[in-house]
Amino acid sequence: HLRFGNLVGISPSGTFKDCVWAVVADRSIARLKQDGTVCLEFCHQGSSSQVDMFLRLLTSKTTRMIESPTYFKAYEPVMAAMQSLESEDLPFSGTLVSCDFHENRVRYDCVHDQECEIDASLFLKWNETSKILFETKTKPASSRTPPSRAPAQQQSVHRTEHTSSKQWNSATSRQSLAGGAIKFSISDPGSVDSRELSEYNMAFAQFSRLVQRATMSVKLIDVYENPALETQFNEEFRKMSIDGKPVEETWVFHGTGTNENVESIMTYGFKVGGSDGIPIRNGAAYGHGVYSARGPDTPIEYGAGTKKVILAKALRGRSSSSSSGDSFEPVADWIVFRSGRQLLPKYVIHFEGTLGLAGDIPFPRVQVSSFGEMFPFATCSTIVTWISRLRQHLDTERGAKLSSFTDLDIGQLESVRIALENKVALVQGPPGTGKTFIGIRLIQIFLSSPAIHRDRPILVLTYKNHALDEFLLGCIEKIGNSCVARVGGRSTEPKLTSRNVQVLKKDVQRDSSVFDALRGARQELDDAKCALKEGLSNMNLLLR
Repeated sequence: HLRFGNLVGISPSGTFKDCVWAVVADRSIARLKQDGTVCLEFCHQGSSSQVDMFLRLLTSKTTRMIESPTYFKAYEPVMAAMQSLESEDLPFSGTLVSCDFHENRVRYDCVHDQECEIDASLFLKWNETSKILFETKTKPASSRTPPSRAPAQQQSVHRTEHTSSKQWNSATSRQSLAGGAIKFSISDPGSVDSRELSEYNMAFAQFSRLVQRATMSVKLIDVYENPALETQFNEEFRKMSIDGKPVEETWVFHGTGTNENVESIMTYGFKVGGSDGIPIRNGAAYGHGVYSARGPDTPIEYGAGTKKVILAKALRGRSSSSSSGDSFEPVADWIVFRSGRQLLPKYVIHFEGTLGLAGDIPFPRVQVSSFGEMFPFATCSTIVTWISRLRQHLDTERGAKLSSFTDLDIGQLESVRIALENKVALVQGPPGTGKTFIGIRLIQIFLSSPAIHRDRPILVLTYKNHALDEFLLGCIEKIGNSCVARVGGRSTEPKLTSRNVQVLKKDVQRDSSVFDALRGARQELDDAKCALKEGLSNMNLLLR
C-alpha cells in the first residue's frame, strides 16, 4: 500500500539478509497522478551512509520489498531513545524484559504505609451494612508475630519425633488410606491424659492461638499417621542437615477448596502446582511452590468450600524475601516452600462459623473535608486485602449481593487490586465492559493519595483521538477541569478546546529570570568554545 509513515524493508539480494530500511515520506495525490511515484526516506543504519544505501539498490539487478502497516514515524523517536539507553536504565526492564514477577510487585509496608492512604469510598459503599461487615475483630498484634529464629549452629542429622508414645484408644474413629496411612478423627478428646487429648490439643492450640476471627471455632480434628510421608520428611531433614542448611521445624496452615484435594494432600503429600503434571489451582503470583501461612486466616478463605484447613510440619531451610531460597515470605504471614518434601501434613482441622468480611482488617478511618463531608480512608495494602476477602465472601455466602458493598463488578474490583499490587498491569476486555470507567476510577484513586502521585503528572495514551477525548471528558466530570491538559490538536470536543496544551501555554506567566539564566548559560558556552579554539590554535603553533 505504501501509506505515509509506513516502514519499508528493501532487500537488494532478495534474501532480506542485507535489508535497507526506509519510511514512506511523500505519498501525495498530486505526485501519484502526475508520474505515479512515491518518495521514500532512508533510515540511518549504523555506519552506512545514505549514499551507500542508494548505491546498493542501484547496482542490484532485482530487489524485494516488505512493508509494515504500522505508522513508523510515531515509533521512530521512541525507538531511537530506547536504543540510546543502557539495558539496566530501561524503565520496568525487570518486568517487561526479564519477566520477573517479583520485580513487578508493589510492596506496601503494613506498618509504615499510613501515608499511602486512599479514599476507600471510590470502591466501597460507605454505609452501615458494609461498616458492620468490615468491622475489625482484632487481637493484639503481638499474637501474630512469629518467634524470632536463632541461627542454626550444631545441627544433628537425626531429628527427634515429639509424637506421644501413648496408644490410640480402640474406640476412636479411624480409616485406612492408600500407602498404609491411617486417619484418626477426634471430636471430643475428653479430659483423661491420652493420645487423643495430646494430638487434639496440639492442633487446637495452634489454630486458636493464631486465628483472628472471633466467630471461628473447631468442630473436629483429623490426625493422620502416614509412614511414607514421614520417611520422606525425615530424608529431606537429613539432606538439609548434610548441606548445612537450617533444619528447625515450624507449623504452617494450608487451605484448599475441595475435599478431594484435602484427602490427596494428606495421603500423597503436597505437590507444587505447575510441575509434574499438577495444575495451578489458586495462581502463582509470587512464583511456584507450596503456598502456606503461619496463621489460619488466609487458609480459611481458601478452604471456605470445605470448612477445613491443613496443619503441617515444615522445614524452612534457607529462607529469603524472594523466590531464591528453599522458602520465602512474599507478603504478610505467607510462607512459600520450594518443594512439597519440606512439609509433613499432619492434621486437618474442621472449623465452623461465619466467614463474613471480619478479620484483622481495620475499617477506614474517617476524614472530614472543609465542606463537612465524611470520607473513609484506608491503606493500599488494606484495600487489596479487602477485595480478596470480598470475593471469598461472595463465593461462600451465596445470597450476598455485590451491589451491597460496591458499585464495581467483580472484574472491575479485580482490576483495582491488580493495579494497586503491580507496577505494570494489563486490563483488557471487549467494548462496553468498563475499561474507560475503571481507568478513570484508578486515576481518582491515585490522586486521592498525595503519597502515591506526589504531585507527578499522570500520562494517558490512547490509540485513537476520540478514545482520548472520551477518557479526558470522564476525568473532567470526576476530578474537575483544572487537572486535565490535552496534547495534540485533533480533538473534536469543544469542552477540551480550553484544555489543549498550546492554549494553556499562553496562560502561563513567563518568568524573565529563567530566560536571563538561559542567555547567561549560552554566553558561557560560547566563551568556552572560543577559549577552546584559541587553545588548540596555540598548540598547533607550538607543534610547528
